[in-house]
Amino acid sequence: FDSADILPAAKPQLDAIAAGIRMLPAEQKVVIEGHTDSVGAEEYNDELSQRRAQSVRRYLVATHGIEAARLEAVGFGKHQPLPGRSPLAGENRRVQFRGE
Repeated sequence: FDSADILPAAKPQLDAIAAGIRMLPAEQKVVIEGHTDSVGAEEYNDELSQRRAQSVRRYLVATHGIEAARLEAVGFGKHQPLPGRSPLAGENRRVQFRGE
């Protein structure tokens, strides 16, 4: 909550995602999408979600040597809650990946 820090428990998942990105064609871009729950002001959540995506991008570049130009960090704030979940649910505080 209210953080863009990568938790130690998330690092093995990010390490696996990095391995997957490396298996993609070199020209394949990946969008890192940051999200928040609906608690808090819209402007703050937009900024927080962007920081979350950027934090993951920095980790993938620094730790795994993924080329920064392949990774685009985008924040969606509270505008895309998970289907079937309350907008207030903690599961909405997440980062997702999408090939482009």
